Amino acid sequence: MIRDERINRMGAYINAHQYVSVEELVSKFHVSKATVRRDLEILHQQGAVCVLRGGARKKGDVERELMYTEKLERNQAEKVRICQFASGMIQENQTIFLDTGVTAREMIPCLCEMRNIHVVTDDVWIAAHIVQNMDIKVSVPGGNIRRGFYTIKGSRAEQYLADLYVDIAFVSIDAIDMDFGCSITNNDEVLIKQQMIAHSQKTVIIADHSKFDTVASWRVCPLDAIDLFITGKELEEDIAEHYEKLGITLKKV
Repeated sequence: MIRDERINRMGAYINAHQYVSVEELVSKFHVSKATVRRDLEILHQQGAVCVLRGGARKKGDVERELMYTEKLERNQAEKVRICQFASGMIQENQTIFLDTGVTAREMIPCLCEMRNIHVVTDDVWIAAHIVQNMDIKVSVPGGNIRRGFYTIKGSRAEQYLADLYVDIAFVSIDAIDMDFGCSITNNDEVLIKQQMIAHSQKTVIIADHSKFDTVASWRVCPLDAIDLFITGKELEEDIAEHYEKLGITLKKV
């Protein structure tokens, strides 16, 4: 098989599947790993597929980061239920990390009714609203703000959070996949999320049902790095069962 024909067939094969590993492509096309990686790079440059560590996936909607206003309009009622349940996990005298994002901001009404907790967040919108509660302590890292997203980013924020340990980290994510794990569209936030997953006694992903069985560009962590996934009752039962069979703790609300 000539190279161009192989590359075209490889692209078609990848786009017929959600995610394909390098090993699977080696077996399918009877070539070396080095050849597969070269072919994948060509397909990536052509815009035909998205290359990931260890494999590739077809291009999809998660490739594009939605604007903040677009995110606000999606599954809002479900996000409220998720955050109401998540807030019920918080106890007095605990320190929590609340990640940036439109799902996490639905915890604001619940946090504003609490006492004697310490909330650390990298979201200036969230911080500005919960600081009105005089009975809780609110901390934010230093750094730059992503315009339009209210997220604090940069080396100063990363350094601040590197020295922090919390009881619970509530982490937002763009995509959840059985093979690729948890991923996001924006590379600026990867390290901060990884730090808080590593520096928490309990890590909780808060994500609506549309995030499951999708893959975004930047991997944050494998599924088994997370203690609990909270999602909506809208998640199909067969999908939930597949994740639970992998030993993933998942709560639908």
